[in-house]
Amino acid sequence: MRKEDERTMANDDQRRSFAKGETIFKEGDQAAQAYLVEKGAVEIAKVIEGERRGLGTVDQGGIFGELALIDNQPRMATAAAADPTTLLVISKEDFNDKLKQADPFIRALLRIFVQNIRTSATSKTADAAAAGMAVEQRKPPGEDLGWMFDDLEAVS
Repeated sequence: MRKEDERTMANDDQRRSFAKGETIFKEGDQAAQAYLVEKGAVEIAKVIEGERRGLGTVDQGGIFGELALIDNQPRMATAAAADPTTLLVISKEDFNDKLKQADPFIRALLRIFVQNIRTSATSKTADAAAAGMAVEQRKPPGEDLGWMFDDLEAVS
């Protein structure tokens, strides 16, 4: 991560704290930001065939909420703090600025991946984990929070 990105993202007004069990966003909400877990953990859940299913947990250093920023569609799952949690808020504008720096081919691939995930998630017969809905830890704990910009910088 570039130093200016670190400084921008480290502002206290871009951090939000949530108590255990507190909802961060709900399935169907419009998206204005993505989140990076600075401390704690976040549970992602979705209602599938009328039943609430836990899809996974995003731990420290993980990002979530980015799908809705990529395709401008409503949130496809609910996120709630699994523990007392501090999140770094990534505004839609900041996210899109970084995305615009990526190669157009990479941006197109991201949109296709997001569309495939959404299509799989709405399938009534697909198991949530098999449909690619399981939340993955996208960064090993202990690394700086700048990992999300590294791939974008590499292709610009």
